[in-house]
Amino acid sequence: MLSKLKVHREDSNKELSLSNNEVQITFTKQGYVTKLLYKGKNVLEGLTGEPHDPDKNRSFYCDYHIDGKTRHMHIDQIKTIKNSDQMIHVAFIDSKSELGIEYHIILKNNDSGIYSYVKAWNNTDHPLKVNELRTVYRFNQGLFSWSTTADNLHQRKC
Repeated sequence: MLSKLKVHREDSNKELSLSNNEVQITFTKQGYVTKLLYKGKNVLEGLTGEPHDPDKNRSFYCDYHIDGKTRHMHIDQIKTIKNSDQMIHVAFIDSKSELGIEYHIILKNNDSGIYSYVKAWNNTDHPLKVNELRTVYRFNQGLFSWSTTADNLHQRKC
């Protein structure tokens, strides 16, 4: 049975929501997720990052470090790559910063997974030393007692 995949854009200056029958995810225009509903529960309530981290209450974002300083994406475009009965694929794009970034999000039909990948490129005419490029996904720790990663494909207590 096909679920109903939806892309809803409140207005180009506010938020973007993606949903299927399994999940609903709402992004700000800066690419942060403000709400992720799974089985009717917002799994992003009560986020607890490092106390001194200015992004401790944010989730689903891409940032990087140059010269020991954190740099955030400055999104100048949100592009819908694909919107079909099988998949929604959007990209949050920063094409003007020193490090250009496309942060891609994919939501598939009848799947509670949210998939992502990042493309990055140098927008300068000189070498650019990036110390770290990362995507961050914080969840309510009270709801999740284990996790998996591509490096460690078995369940692990958090």
